[in-house]
Amino acid sequence: PSVAFLAGYLGGLLGLGGGMIMSPVLIEVGMHAEAVQATTAVFVFLSSSLATIQFAMLGAHIWHYALWYGAITIAATMLGQYLCNELVRKHGRYSLITMAISGVLIASLVGLMIVGTARVAEDVMMGKELWFSTNRLCNSGGLGITTVDVLPSQAWPEDLAHTHR
Repeated sequence: PSVAFLAGYLGGLLGLGGGMIMSPVLIEVGMHAEAVQATTAVFVFLSSSLATIQFAMLGAHIWHYALWYGAITIAATMLGQYLCNELVRKHGRYSLITMAISGVLIASLVGLMIVGTARVAEDVMMGKELWFSTNRLCNSGGLGITTVDVLPSQAWPEDLAHTHR
Protein backbone atom coordinates (compact mmCIF):
# COMPACT_ATOMS: atom_id res chain seq x y z
CA PRO A 1 0.00 0.00 0.00
CA SER A 2 2.80 2.46 0.75
CA VAL A 3 4.36 1.97 -2.71
CA ALA A 4 0.96 2.55 -4.36
CA PHE A 5 0.40 5.63 -2.20
CA LEU A 6 3.82 7.04 -3.11
CA ALA A 7 3.28 6.33 -6.81
CA GLY A 8 -0.14 7.98 -6.72
CA TYR A 9 1.24 10.97 -4.84
CA LEU A 10 4.10 11.43 -7.33
CA GLY A 11 1.73 10.96 -10.27
CA GLY A 12 -0.57 13.66 -8.94
CA LEU A 13 2.29 15.96 -8.00
CA LEU A 14 3.90 15.67 -11.42
CA GLY A 15 0.61 15.84 -13.31
CA LEU A 16 0.98 12.44 -14.90
CA GLY A 17 -2.57 11.34 -14.21
CA GLY A 18 -1.29 8.23 -12.50
CA GLY A 19 -0.74 6.19 -15.66
CA MET A 20 2.97 6.76 -16.21
CA ILE A 21 3.90 5.81 -12.66
CA MET A 22 1.02 3.64 -11.49
CA SER A 23 0.90 1.16 -14.39
CA PRO A 24 4.43 -0.22 -14.02
CA VAL A 25 4.19 -0.24 -10.21
CA LEU A 26 0.85 -2.05 -10.15
CA ILE A 27 2.02 -4.59 -12.73
CA GLU A 28 5.22 -5.14 -10.74
CA VAL A 29 3.32 -5.87 -7.52
CA GLY A 30 1.36 -8.56 -9.38
CA MET A 31 -1.94 -6.86 -10.08
CA HIS A 32 -3.97 -8.26 -12.97
CA ALA A 33 -3.48 -6.33 -16.24
CA GLU A 34 -7.19 -5.52 -16.64
CA ALA A 35 -7.33 -4.16 -13.09
CA VAL A 36 -4.23 -2.04 -13.78
CA GLN A 37 -5.84 -0.65 -16.92
CA ALA A 38 -9.04 0.22 -15.05
CA THR A 39 -7.19 1.72 -12.07
CA THR A 40 -5.01 3.99 -14.20
CA ALA A 41 -8.05 5.00 -16.26
CA VAL A 42 -9.74 6.20 -13.06
CA PHE A 43 -6.64 8.22 -12.12
CA VAL A 44 -6.50 9.80 -15.57
CA PHE A 45 -10.23 10.56 -15.42
CA LEU A 46 -9.91 12.24 -12.02
CA SER A 47 -6.88 14.27 -13.07
CA SER A 48 -8.51 15.38 -16.31
CA SER A 49 -11.76 16.24 -14.56
CA LEU A 50 -9.97 18.43 -12.05
CA ALA A 51 -8.11 20.24 -14.83
CA THR A 52 -11.41 20.75 -16.69
CA ILE A 53 -13.00 22.22 -13.57
CA GLN A 54 -10.06 24.59 -13.15
CA PHE A 55 -10.35 25.79 -16.76
CA ALA A 56 -14.12 26.21 -16.34
CA MET A 57 -13.63 28.31 -13.20
CA LEU A 58 -11.15 30.50 -15.11
CA GLY A 59 -13.43 30.75 -18.14
CA ALA A 60 -10.59 29.52 -20.31
CA HIS A 61 -12.27 26.74 -22.31
CA ILE A 62 -11.43 26.55 -25.98
CA TRP A 63 -14.52 24.75 -27.14
CA HIS A 64 -13.45 23.64 -30.62
CA TYR A 65 -10.35 22.00 -29.13
CA ALA A 66 -12.39 20.39 -26.34
CA LEU A 67 -14.96 18.98 -28.75
CA TRP A 68 -12.35 17.73 -31.21
CA TYR A 69 -10.15 16.02 -28.62
CA GLY A 70 -13.17 14.74 -26.71
CA ALA A 71 -14.56 13.04 -29.82
CA ILE A 72 -11.17 11.49 -30.63
CA THR A 73 -10.78 10.27 -27.05
CA ILE A 74 -14.22 8.66 -26.97
CA ALA A 75 -13.69 6.93 -30.34
CA ALA A 76 -10.20 5.71 -29.38
CA THR A 77 -11.44 4.41 -26.01
CA MET A 78 -14.27 2.47 -27.62
CA LEU A 79 -11.95 1.02 -30.28
CA GLY A 80 -9.26 0.12 -27.73
CA GLN A 81 -11.75 -1.59 -25.42
CA TYR A 82 -13.23 -3.56 -28.30
CA LEU A 83 -9.81 -4.65 -29.57
CA CYS A 84 -8.62 -5.65 -26.07
CA ASN A 85 -11.75 -7.73 -25.51
CA GLU A 86 -11.44 -9.45 -28.89
CA LEU A 87 -7.73 -10.20 -28.51
CA VAL A 88 -8.14 -11.59 -24.99
CA ARG A 89 -11.07 -13.76 -26.10
CA LYS A 90 -9.22 -14.99 -29.19
CA HIS A 91 -5.84 -15.70 -27.58
CA GLY A 92 -6.88 -16.18 -23.95
CA ARG A 93 -3.87 -14.19 -22.78
CA TYR A 94 -3.95 -11.04 -20.71
CA SER A 95 -0.32 -10.28 -21.51
CA LEU A 96 -1.54 -8.42 -24.60
CA ILE A 97 -2.98 -5.72 -22.34
CA THR A 98 0.34 -5.46 -20.53
CA MET A 99 2.12 -5.14 -23.86
CA ALA A 100 -0.35 -2.45 -24.97
CA ILE A 101 0.29 -0.47 -21.77
CA SER A 102 4.04 -0.87 -22.29
CA GLY A 103 3.72 0.28 -25.90
CA VAL A 104 1.83 3.42 -24.91
CA LEU A 105 4.38 4.22 -22.20
CA ILE A 106 7.30 3.76 -24.60
CA ALA A 107 5.59 5.85 -27.30
CA SER A 108 4.93 8.58 -24.71
CA LEU A 109 8.55 8.50 -23.58
CA VAL A 110 9.86 8.82 -27.13
CA GLY A 111 7.38 11.56 -27.98
CA LEU A 112 8.19 13.55 -24.85
CA MET A 113 11.91 13.23 -25.53
CA ILE A 114 11.51 14.48 -29.10
CA VAL A 115 9.23 17.40 -28.20
CA GLY A 116 11.27 18.33 -25.11
CA THR A 117 14.55 18.27 -27.00
CA ALA A 118 13.09 20.37 -29.82
CA ARG A 119 11.72 22.95 -27.37
CA VAL A 120 14.96 23.21 -25.43
CA ALA A 121 16.93 23.61 -28.68
CA GLU A 122 14.50 26.33 -29.82
CA ASP A 123 14.78 28.11 -26.47
CA VAL A 124 18.59 27.96 -26.60
CA MET A 125 18.62 29.39 -30.12
CA MET A 126 16.28 32.21 -29.05
CA GLY A 127 18.40 33.00 -25.98
CA LYS A 128 15.66 32.25 -23.43
CA GLU A 129 16.35 31.47 -19.80
CA LEU A 130 16.27 27.74 -19.18
CA TRP A 131 16.47 27.69 -15.41
CA PHE A 132 13.96 28.30 -12.64
CA SER A 133 13.43 31.97 -11.99
CA THR A 134 11.63 33.39 -8.97
CA ASN A 135 11.54 36.67 -10.86
CA ARG A 136 9.30 35.14 -13.53
CA LEU A 137 7.26 33.22 -10.96
CA CYS A 138 6.58 36.19 -8.68
CA ASN A 139 6.12 39.05 -11.13
CA SER A 140 3.24 41.46 -10.71
CA GLY A 141 1.53 40.46 -13.97
CA GLY A 142 0.71 36.93 -12.80
CA LEU A 143 2.56 33.72 -13.37
CA GLY A 144 5.20 34.39 -15.98
CA ILE A 145 6.10 30.72 -16.25
CA THR A 146 3.01 29.85 -18.29
CA THR A 147 1.85 31.09 -21.64
CA VAL A 148 -1.48 31.02 -23.41
CA ASP A 149 -1.25 29.95 -27.04
CA VAL A 150 -4.93 30.48 -27.86
CA LEU A 151 -7.23 32.88 -26.12
CA PRO A 152 -10.78 31.65 -25.42
CA SER A 153 -12.28 34.63 -27.25
CA GLN A 154 -10.66 33.65 -30.57
CA ALA A 155 -12.99 32.06 -33.10
CA TRP A 156 -10.16 30.03 -34.62
CA PRO A 157 -6.49 29.80 -33.64
CA GLU A 158 -4.22 32.18 -35.57
CA ASP A 159 -1.81 29.47 -36.67
CA LEU A 160 -4.61 27.34 -38.10
CA ALA A 161 -6.49 30.20 -39.74
CA HIS A 162 -3.76 30.67 -42.35
CA THR A 163 -3.64 27.01 -43.38
CA HIS A 164 -7.37 26.73 -44.15
CA ARG A 165 -7.75 29.65 -46.54
